[in-house]
Amino acid sequence: PVAAAERWADPRLHVTDGLQLWLDASRQSEVRQLNGHSQLRNGDALDAWYDASGHERHLAQPGRDSQPTYSMASEFSVVRFDGIDDFLVLQKFERTAKDVTVFIVGMPRSNTGDFRALISGYQTGTDDYVTGFNLDLGPAATARFETLNFEGAGFGGAVDLMDVSAPWEVFHTLCAVSSSGKESRVFIDGAAGGRRPRLESTLHIDSLVIAARHYGAGSSSPRVRGYFHGDLAEVLLYDRALDENEQNAVEKYLRGKYSGIQEAMANAQRQKPLRKVENPPPVQVLVPGFSVRRLPLELTNINSIKYRHDGKLVALAYNGNVYLLSVSD
Repeated sequence: PVAAAERWADPRLHVTDGLQLWLDASRQSEVRQLNGHSQLRNGDALDAWYDASGHERHLAQPGRDSQPTYSMASEFSVVRFDGIDDFLVLQKFERTAKDVTVFIVGMPRSNTGDFRALISGYQTGTDDYVTGFNLDLGPAATARFETLNFEGAGFGGAVDLMDVSAPWEVFHTLCAVSSSGKESRVFIDGAAGGRRPRLESTLHIDSLVIAARHYGAGSSSPRVRGYFHGDLAEVLLYDRALDENEQNAVEKYLRGKYSGIQEAMANAQRQKPLRKVENPPPVQVLVPGFSVRRLPLELTNINSIKYRHDGKLVALAYNGNVYLLSVSD
């Protein structure tokens, strides 16, 4: 059945047949007020992203440390993910589909490897690429936005389908289409990218994750991982393969809606005043994927500290002394 879109949804999207999820950052402040919440402000943590499709498949993140932030500039809004632990999830998506079409308007900021994902759907307790699907930036770190991996049930295994290279911090419209027994392919800003064959299969999407993946990396316990670093403005998910005319209509809608987002966000970033960090850590790494912990030691005149091949921590002092700092296994 075709559900009616929410009354607060953008009326400019006309292709709604088969639309199972519609995440529109620009409408979130309005819908929160309709639900009795306070209006979103720039920089607020986002605990829920409301679905405009009419199916009420709202994604949530109750964990404060893993909540993305809401960012606004002019008439544009985005949801910003830090690439460390931010993601949103819907545990009860509960859909199966032979075919799927995904549209995403977003801006990747970096790729440190480990399949940094835009979206992932999976059957409970399984890897996304085995039972559902995932769209990510590939297994290896890259210096530019130049890899896009689209895989899932019937087309498993990482394959780079992106044949162009772009700098970071640029907004793109991405489209991924997969048809059972035929092929899966991607489009970047309306231009056709790579394609790969797909076996006859069914996509089981019990749960859905935005800005991360769900897989076990060889273990028997799949988990959320591969956190996306960047901004997302809109996500559309259909449970069918849109034809060429429909795809062009959706891309026209997105292109017109976000034609000025790059300049607006850049201007807002330049105008953002510097703010002093409260209680700054002794050491801070300014790229995602690192953590810092303080050792329970008070040392002076130390030139370097390094882990030995057997895992023990060794310190070299200024006076030539060498100290073994960890002695237990």
